[in-house]
Amino acid sequence: MKPFDLEAAKNGAKVQTRGGKAVRIICFDFKSSSFPIIAAILQDDGSEALKSFSSKGFYFSNDEPCAHDLVMATVKREYWVNLFRLFVSS
Repeated sequence: MKPFDLEAAKNGAKVQTRGGKAVRIICFDFKSSSFPIIAAILQDDGSEALKSFSSKGFYFSNDEPCAHDLVMATVKREYWVNLFRLFVSS
């Protein structure tokens, strides 16, 4: 998992929780001294829960990692490789 990058998130990069839940960021400038990021976290029943985060993506103020922290979502890429056999006649 890539650590949370505030600038990338502001530019639209996908974000998820450390526990793998989908995140929809509501705002980055909530008037709070410690937790300016407000995000909607997709719950198991399909509803969303609002949570606040520090500018580093931490859910708790002690900066200790937990499953609720924000991280950058992994981007899955698909690659194709062409394999062929080269026949050399002698």
